[in-house]
Order: sequence, then structure tokens, then C-alpha cells
Amino acid sequence: MGFSSKASVFFVIALLIVSNVPSSMSVTHDVGSWSGWTMKGNPNLEDIMGDYGNYNVWVSENTFHVGDYLHFVYSPEFHNVLQVTSSDYESCNTTAPLATYATGNDYIPIMGDADHYYFICGFPGNCDSGQKVLIEVAGFYMT
Repeated sequence: MGFSSKASVFFVIALLIVSNVPSSMSVTHDVGSWSGWTMKGNPNLEDIMGDYGNYNVWVSENTFHVGDYLHFVYSPEFHNVLQVTSSDYESCNTTAPLATYATGNDYIPIMGDADHYYFICGFPGNCDSGQKVLIEVAGFYMT
């Protein structure tokens, strides 16, 4: 009996230690790559910027895990970042964001509380012009 009890305690401690590993493996994703958080979805910008004019292309080139960070870089005079629900993302509704970021240099952690994160720009017309991104979380890092 004593051995199985000690083994159980050891297993629980080992599991707790391993569960903290993802933070050391986290990746910071610069949203939009080199062009940052801007009016990328605009078809006119796609002509100029090629594939980098579309957030869907940027998302497809990245894998997002719990413990990672999304880094939004933008000019706060012209943009912000609103975390929204799926329906607000689809309709570009800016009236009830889950969170608002407006520094121009925002680091947003992927916490594992959702498998999808939805972000839009709250400045008038920007979301409708394509300044929105849907992040699908792959899960935890495997060690």
C-alpha cells in the first residue's frame, strides 16, 4: 500500500512539473508578420503586398499553441485591437468587445480558455475592409 501511495504522489508531482513546460516553449507571433496590424485585408493592398495583404495567408503559415503570445504592432492613432466573439467577428460589431487593446504594441497570451480567438480593429471601416484575424489554437505543446 505504501508504495502505490508514494508512486501516486510522485506521478502527480511529475505531472505538475511537466504541465509548466509549455511556458518555456512559447512562441511570440508578430500578427501580420513584417507589415503588422494594418488594413491587410484590403484588396488594393493585396495587389501591392501579394500574399502578405491577407491575414488568412499569415494565419495559415503559423501554428498557435497554448502559452504562445500574439504581438500586435500598429499605430494607435489609426488602429486598435478588439477581442470579440465569433458573431461579432463575422459582422464586424465593435460595440461589445471581450477585451480592448490600444497601446500599439500589445502582447496577448493564448491562455487555453478557448480554441478560437477573434480579433478586429475597432476603428470605423477597418474591420469591414479586412482588418480582422481568426486564430485557431492547435492545443498544448507536446514535450
